[in-house]
Amino acid sequence: MTILNFNWRSPYLYLMLVPFLWSTNFVLGKIVVNTIPPLTMSTARFTIGVLILSGIMAKSKSPEQGSWQKAFIPLLIMGISGVFGFNSLLYAGLRYTSSTNSSIINSLYPVLAALLAAFFLKERFNARQLIGLFFSIAGVLLVTSRGAWSGLSGIVFNQGDLLVILASLSWAIYSLASKLAMKHLSALQASTYSIYLGLLFLYPASIYELSMGAHVTLSWSAFLALIYLGIVPTAITYILWNKGIQAVGPTKAGYFYNLLPIYTAILAAVFLDESISWYHLAGGLLVLSGVYLGSVVVRNQTEFLRPST
Repeated sequence: MTILNFNWRSPYLYLMLVPFLWSTNFVLGKIVVNTIPPLTMSTARFTIGVLILSGIMAKSKSPEQGSWQKAFIPLLIMGISGVFGFNSLLYAGLRYTSSTNSSIINSLYPVLAALLAAFFLKERFNARQLIGLFFSIAGVLLVTSRGAWSGLSGIVFNQGDLLVILASLSWAIYSLASKLAMKHLSALQASTYSIYLGLLFLYPASIYELSMGAHVTLSWSAFLALIYLGIVPTAITYILWNKGIQAVGPTKAGYFYNLLPIYTAILAAVFLDESISWYHLAGGLLVLSGVYLGSVVVRNQTEFLRPST
């Protein structure tokens, strides 16, 4: 397979790109988090994102796939779980738990997505996917434990960890609901409408946050970072993620989520002067192996990285 015949519109390529774009949150978050409180930041970020998406949708010449009324329940679930719930629970959990714990717990997402898809969508879960899931989670654990497997046994879980587990469950529910919504809508429409519904919950939450004494001190660097967060890790990634789910389903898409800590480690090394060690490379290899085993069906070279049917 050469670069000329590579399938650049492959949903697997989208799913590999999305965690990288999400990982930029961890770098720019260092700038924004000290000037804008979490819920207010999420509200501003999704407001910018939905305005971008609305503009794209207004100029889109693609035919309507159906009315939003037919997909209202899945869209509402997407808004509550993926826009409001995931971010609120994750930010709240990080007040009480460490980044190591949260990274490990977030690796539960593919498991939760696979279980929900198997139960509600009747997606098959074969031995190869189980092996891929094991490889992927092992890679995340290797990176977050810094290569010291024995250190995992000493981790103490608290109420913050429970909140992060609920956040992972919320994102799994979002992915499942998006699959249902896109039976009637395009990925662009589903992303846009669900964010509008999620903002109905984020706005009151951010108002409450500010009423409790949280302050906003907006610098130019924070403002530019917020614009980027609204456009790239919000508007663009939500479309690409939903396109991926529409093509391959939430189970296979879930494997790519575990690329997030690998990409984050690379960006942290480049922008935050954090070193890359052997366990980053080994963990990245395990995660990529898990993604390959769990999501890619290879019949011949021309079908590599194309969705199976």
